[in-house]
Amino acid sequence: MSEREIDKVHASESKNSQVSDAAAKPRNIRISLELLREKRDPINIEIDEPIILGEGIWGLFGNSGTGKSTLLKALAGLYKNAQYAFSIHQASSPNNAEVSHYNNLPASHNPCVYLGSDSMLFDHLSVYENLRLVQKHGGFSASAQINYQQAVDLCGIQDLLKQTPRALSSGETQRVKFARALLSGKPCILLDEAFSALDWPTRQYFSSLVVSLHQQYGLSFVIVSHSLRELALSCTHISKLVEGKIIQSGPASQMIEALQLNSTVNDNATEKFAEQKEVYTGDVFSLLKVKVISNDEHARLAECALLSDNQSRLVLVRANTPLAIDQEYKLTLDADKVSLSTRLVQGTSMLNSLCGEVVEIKHYNSVVLVSLMVASQKLHAAISIRSFEDLSIKIGDELFALFKAL
Repeated sequence: MSEREIDKVHASESKNSQVSDAAAKPRNIRISLELLREKRDPINIEIDEPIILGEGIWGLFGNSGTGKSTLLKALAGLYKNAQYAFSIHQASSPNNAEVSHYNNLPASHNPCVYLGSDSMLFDHLSVYENLRLVQKHGGFSASAQINYQQAVDLCGIQDLLKQTPRALSSGETQRVKFARALLSGKPCILLDEAFSALDWPTRQYFSSLVVSLHQQYGLSFVIVSHSLRELALSCTHISKLVEGKIIQSGPASQMIEALQLNSTVNDNATEKFAEQKEVYTGDVFSLLKVKVISNDEHARLAECALLSDNQSRLVLVRANTPLAIDQEYKLTLDADKVSLSTRLVQGTSMLNSLCGEVVEIKHYNSVVLVSLMVASQKLHAAISIRSFEDLSIKIGDELFALFKAL
């Protein structure tokens, strides 16, 4: 390949963090593109972010029409007029890394595979033939770390192999497309609402699968979703896109908080509620990070410890099949499914009870959002104004958060 296409850099990261001059190139994602649209204003994408693909999982969030899909397509080399450059990091060992730099590559030579609603399957071929086609003719397929049977099993499409794309549901089509992306051998997979047609439990599975593939095989992922909950389950870094520009960016846990709770904090419990104009939308959730401790197969529950708490605070999670001991998971908990108590409650169907300190209070038109710090993790509870007043909640109080098995 020419120098314009690709400049591969092999960097050995020693204990002194010495990096070669070549590897010290600017490692930002840079994209510049003006996309003309019929009867609509053009989309202008201007991105310059200190992000190396593969050093975690990158999520993109924003309203429709802000340029998220356009950004992914530009990265995949699908726009001839796009000017872009990016780096992909793949760790081969704790002390060694390979960083490859790419710029302005056509799709056929581009290391990114785009997976969205318009990445079509061939209707005249069966699912089996579609998968084999990318293995036979894909420019990167010889480098695929996941073989055909693994892709089929991971995506649960064994029963679909003889079907044609026309016979598939939207969710089945998305599972087949993901399997095809894995078989392409490209090291970076760009997921544009790629699991939107799946039911929530299946979306949770694929979110966990993305994390597992990143950890086990070093695959890079960029995920576009309108669902913060979905991004929370898989991403390590999230950026918010507005009118083709990134206006907020940071670690996923911080961004989830910022994007969910972007109203002004009001810690004054005596302020008149009539003066509050914020409307609670009911979609606030907590992101809990846990590790599996044991399984209760009879009750179909798993006992998990909140991370960073020395396994002293436990959460019960529904598990139809036993979960792997010491496996770490991310869980989401709706704020309106949490009850608060000033004392430990017994004789209740709420299997989970976590003690924490009130660190934040936000008043909305109809509810009060109370945030507790539990084992260095923030847990939100949306309660009624009456409950808030009856419990006389204030910052620094110690409360118990009660909720059912997750």
